[in-house]
Amino acid sequence: MSDPRTSEALRRMVREVLQDVLPHDGSAPPVAAAPPTPGPPEVRRVRVDDDADLADVVTQVLNLAEDPGRAADLRTGRIRFSLEPGEPSTAGTPRPLDIERGAVTERVVQQAARERRPLRVGPRAVITPLARDRARALGVTIDRSSTQGKEPR
Repeated sequence: MSDPRTSEALRRMVREVLQDVLPHDGSAPPVAAAPPTPGPPEVRRVRVDDDADLADVVTQVLNLAEDPGRAADLRTGRIRFSLEPGEPSTAGTPRPLDIERGAVTERVVQQAARERRPLRVGPRAVITPLARDRARALGVTIDRSSTQGKEPR
């Protein structure tokens, strides 16, 4: 997850969960009663590519919060979560609508827009001017690379 907007959205969601879960209104036992763990901060590397990964992070936080000492470590920043670097997930990326040959019409563009899929157009396909205008208006991307070896439409 290298997109800073996605990372910030994730941090905001985790903060909201922590605010709901961790007592912060004085009802919690004093932090002095459960001293933080000595030593360097604990950094837990997590990867969040989908809802299941996010649920796993929240479960980790909830489990830590059950122990007053570990909850104090969370509050003071002695336990931190850091996003694991890696390639962004392609799980939610729609498969392109491949057109190897023939005419790419407005109807094809509208289908791609309905299915939220980009168009991949082969060298023997022709894009009509109205289809190109409709694609621009609907935000459908058109990739002019070859569809060789792909499943044609």
